[in-house]
Amino acid sequence: MQFLKIVVVVFFISQSGCRQPVERPNIILIVTDDLDRRSVDLMPNLQALVAGPGATFTNYFANVALCCPARASILRGQYAQNHQVKTNRAPLGGFEKFRELGHENSTIATWLQTAGYRTALFGKYLNDYPGDSPTHIPKGWDEWYGLIQERTRHYFNYDMNANGKIVSYGDEPEDYETDVLSRQAADFIRRNRTQPFFIYLATSAPHSPSVPAPRHGKEFQGFKAPSPPSFNEADLSDKPEWVRNKTGLSDTEIAQLDKGYRRRLQSLRAVDEMIENLIATLEVEEQLENTYLFFVSDNGFHRGEHRIVSGKNTPYDESTNVPLLVRGPGVSSGQKIEHLVQDVDLAPTFAELAGATAGDFVDGRSFGPLLKNNPPPANAWRQAALITHGWRQGLFFEHGIEHNSKNDRQDTPAFQALRTKDYLYVEYTTTDECELYDVHKDPYQLQNLYATTDSVLIAQLAKQLAILSKCAGADCFITTMENGYGKN
Repeated sequence: MQFLKIVVVVFFISQSGCRQPVERPNIILIVTDDLDRRSVDLMPNLQALVAGPGATFTNYFANVALCCPARASILRGQYAQNHQVKTNRAPLGGFEKFRELGHENSTIATWLQTAGYRTALFGKYLNDYPGDSPTHIPKGWDEWYGLIQERTRHYFNYDMNANGKIVSYGDEPEDYETDVLSRQAADFIRRNRTQPFFIYLATSAPHSPSVPAPRHGKEFQGFKAPSPPSFNEADLSDKPEWVRNKTGLSDTEIAQLDKGYRRRLQSLRAVDEMIENLIATLEVEEQLENTYLFFVSDNGFHRGEHRIVSGKNTPYDESTNVPLLVRGPGVSSGQKIEHLVQDVDLAPTFAELAGATAGDFVDGRSFGPLLKNNPPPANAWRQAALITHGWRQGLFFEHGIEHNSKNDRQDTPAFQALRTKDYLYVEYTTTDECELYDVHKDPYQLQNLYATTDSVLIAQLAKQLAILSKCAGADCFITTMENGYGKN
């Protein structure tokens, strides 16, 4: 049976006086879990089908490099200091905190649904979802396939809230989580032909313990974890105490790193195939040319850099500078975008693309102008990104991983950091230590310049950090480093 495609349109008046139809775009957001930037180079479909015909952002940063705070920022467009989801678990964070604060009443899902979009979530929502409400479905979602979050179950033997019904999956190959999400999302695309849609698709991959699909278990044999200059860093004397206390990595630790890295890459193979499946489905349904696909991670991940065996939630780029790749209408092929953007910018970007109204509390700004042929120059865009961990009033430190060695224990003190195109400046709020790195001359953050840098520069960076750490709404978009914050 042939289905007629009904086009949802808005109109503008052309110079000739005739009305021209403009079709509103579909939007797909793929959120991976703990994916570092280097690994995306080993995802051939992502490179060929998203980066190739689209754009790669080289300076995209998480506000908090930890799962739940980052996902709250994606859903709400707010810094953690304003959405108050500070960590992964109650009482300072997690799903229950997000719900208690009433945040589910206004998210990218509610904004787009109100604007006429059909919305669907597939996969991971927020840590510890669904709490004591197994069939809870947040506002704004027309279809809901939310993974029941239990800390020891990923990839196989998991439960899902499928539109209010709990469905259990086992350990057969067809139960592999990424493949299930891929099939569900493709089916949603095929069933939605009469109105624009928004898909939020969040995989467990490559989060540890990384489990590949059975068909991928023998791939990447012989691969070793990348060893940039910061790997097993030789001299930590200039680092803060929490890093300085780490010992050099042993041969056993390095071998474990290599094994874990191979498992991560193997788990990403199904994600890469999922991208191919979604693109193919969009093409068959004649929706590809009218669909934006955004590929991101909630945060990065350490694999031995600065002697940190694994984990995130540090101020260093391995943890905070995460992948963002975009393809869609009007996005020029193969471009590298160096403008500073953050996870708080995703929700307002989607709202602008959809013609929806974002919440008035939003701290981020739409980077839609950066996707066009003539983007604003970098010096007229955001000049500083805010990165935080912990809180001034609290000493709660989230480890987030099973600890197997001294080097595996991060114990990162609470910090606030400013990341500009030139510098990474860090203030540890409970130890009074500081770090400063020239990211052009020292991209791997090996030499802490804080003790030897001119006090004028330090004061300038500290001032901007103080502004951002208390900002809300329009005041969070710094466009000049000389005169405080500017308005977009």
